[in-house]
Amino acid sequence: MFLSDVEKLLKLRPLEYKKVQMSVQIYVPPILTTIVITGPADLVNEDNIETLEMYFDNERKSSGGGVIEDSSTFDKETGAIYITFEEAEGNHN
Repeated sequence: MFLSDVEKLLKLRPLEYKKVQMSVQIYVPPILTTIVITGPADLVNEDNIETLEMYFDNERKSSGGGVIEDSSTFDKETGAIYITFEEAEGNHN
């Protein structure tokens, strides 16, 4: 069995860089869900990112909610908007 780079690094404790000891631990980022929106260029474009964020953040209108503000991006090459939510699953009742 081969050890992953992270496992190898963690076994080398204590770690030093320029004769200064560092603390290292595994970081597991929170799970996020990003949707990809495609469609006509007059709707899916850089100018409409904020409008689409508000739409998908509104649970009543889109069944969405919890959009991470200012995290959305427009990919000019594909003509798609990427919107990321705070949670992978909503808290719908």
